[in-house]
Amino acid sequence: MSHGKIFQLASKPIRKDWYITPEDFYDNHDAYADWIGDKVEEEEREECIGYLVSALQGLCELDKSGTAFVYRGGLERYLQEWVDAIHEKAQAITTANVLYHTPRATLRDIVSGTHKDTADRFVIKEYSGDYAEPMSSLIEFLHQLKPGDMLYIGGIVDFHY
Repeated sequence: MSHGKIFQLASKPIRKDWYITPEDFYDNHDAYADWIGDKVEEEEREECIGYLVSALQGLCELDKSGTAFVYRGGLERYLQEWVDAIHEKAQAITTANVLYHTPRATLRDIVSGTHKDTADRFVIKEYSGDYAEPMSSLIEFLHQLKPGDMLYIGGIVDFHY
């Protein structure tokens, strides 16, 4: 039993009355969650945001207000580290084990199971609408940004998978 977070992000500040809530995901969570939990309260919020900053490994830093990420750049290095991790894990697949020990479906898991992916999901309305996207979609979104661009943090919701 594991838990992840759904982070609401946007290129403009998000009013608190527009923050995501668990009800926003009840109808479209079956692909990634067993159930949607509670919204993250203020006392846990800082810890969740800190975890996300560390998962993004230097791509973004928290601004002074603690309400937005500043994109720093460095995506090429980040992507190279991700590809290197995928290659390292893929080396474990050989002609001797691909049919018997590693079902073809787990090849997809090798990509998503590297250190550059987390269970956390993201809602970036101008990018993904109302669907909570995986970490790889956040990375794709960052690819559109320039160093210094801001990503504002809205609501955070817990989920179980």
